[in-house]
Amino acid sequence: MVAAAELPVPDRLDDDVVSDAWIDALMRAAELRTYLRFDAIVVDEAQDFPSHWWVAIDGLLASEKSFLHAFYDTNQSIYGSVSSQLASFNLLNVGFEHNLRNTRKIHLIASGHYRGMNIFADGPEGTDITVLPCGEKEIAAIAAGEARRLILHENVSSGDIAILAPTTALAASIRQALDRSGTYVSVVDTILRFKGLERPVVIVAASREIADEVELAYVAVSRARTHLVLVGQERILDWLRSPPMSGSDAAGPAPAD
Repeated sequence: MVAAAELPVPDRLDDDVVSDAWIDALMRAAELRTYLRFDAIVVDEAQDFPSHWWVAIDGLLASEKSFLHAFYDTNQSIYGSVSSQLASFNLLNVGFEHNLRNTRKIHLIASGHYRGMNIFADGPEGTDITVLPCGEKEIAAIAAGEARRLILHENVSSGDIAILAPTTALAASIRQALDRSGTYVSVVDTILRFKGLERPVVIVAASREIADEVELAYVAVSRARTHLVLVGQERILDWLRSPPMSGSDAAGPAPAD
């Protein structure tokens, strides 16, 4: 749209970063070339939009009769309440009450970290959650070893597996462990980068950082469709499987002695 308005296109800083220069360029394009505006805009993963992005989105709508459809998950919000950010728009809230992604056993764990309206699991019962307790320094090796076992002995396709970690450093360590064993897994990434995505099998490398943000645990365990593997210190795994809930808040695990 910026190019179509014959404006200079800002440099891309990083695959994960949309700079304010891009937002400013979009707003200038919409102001200068009103014919480029849209009658309808659909926003997916709307909880990932900072508040000032919505100003640009509003400027992209052609008229008051234009439609904005925003799909979001309040439990994956990292920029505050998306509902309050959208308060200025005339939106009709429609809730989705049925979980069609996860098995019931995965849903049971994910729901412990969920805050919001009641969600009902409509999927099959599913297999038991695999729990692999280990020391913090062993997480990368154990996660990589479990992926190799699933591929070689359970005939799971490497493309059906994702290994998720709270930090880029741990994700890098897991890739190194996989390389050393000659094992290929299609996705080894951070939990935040995998938001909105899914795989049949997800191995969560649950280092202590997973409890630093409320959304991390929910996002991590809910990415698995059919089988979930948890790797980490026992106290962290206990918290992931049965978090203490008080009203709508989930408390993190007790600090180590």
